[in-house]
Amino acid sequence: MFFKLIQIFGDPKSLFGAPIIQLFGTPFNLGDALLLTVGLYLWINFSSLATQILQWLFGSEKIESREISKAIFTLLRYGLIGFGMFVIVGTIGINPTVFGLITGGLSVGIGLGLKEIISNFVSGIWLLMEGSTKPGDVINLNLLDSSSEAFQIAKITECGLRAVTVTNAGDHSERIIPNNLFFTNQITTYTKNHNIIARKSYFGVSYGSDPNLVIKLITDVVTSHPEVLSDPAPSTMFIAYGDSSLDFYVKFFI
Repeated sequence: MFFKLIQIFGDPKSLFGAPIIQLFGTPFNLGDALLLTVGLYLWINFSSLATQILQWLFGSEKIESREISKAIFTLLRYGLIGFGMFVIVGTIGINPTVFGLITGGLSVGIGLGLKEIISNFVSGIWLLMEGSTKPGDVINLNLLDSSSEAFQIAKITECGLRAVTVTNAGDHSERIIPNNLFFTNQITTYTKNHNIIARKSYFGVSYGSDPNLVIKLITDVVTSHPEVLSDPAPSTMFIAYGDSSLDFYVKFFI
């Protein structure tokens, strides 16, 4: 069977080494095409597998270090892929000057058409290494939205290289926010250094109500809630005479 294939297609070395086309003065054969496609595909998969093994062996299990570890191994993976691409290009024998011109043209295209993607990628790497945002953090989205609401409390569920996924506490909807918005905007976080969050709830009662009784009733009800901390203790304050009500707020910690 092997000899029949040789008779049909000729010597394999000659078959894979015969030039197909000329690319920028460099002969390009079937072996180069296989190396550029199959070889690059296998190298990308090998780089991903090797990075996952290293992360499993040396990655940190601590929550505060997990995101930094993820960023480091992500950079390692892309570094291996880039190294493999340069090795393959060098093996094929493409003229370095031509390759430099091509990459220069691609950089212009990236700067014009893909700058948002590159910005999100770089911002994502920086945020992961810095650890300023991590899954589980509770943040306020009011500065990232055109809504007039003062509080849009959300919980970060995932930090990716392109975007951060958060779950809105108000309606339990998920939002995917580009990383560069977290990098260039001021974000209010309630869980950067601790997990205790102070909240205020405003309300009014009709004129003629006993303010002392209102304060006692509301404070007792809030204190009895299982998720409200007893230390610091909840407190209810009278703040103003409204147009049609006595206005209060209750402050509590969760």
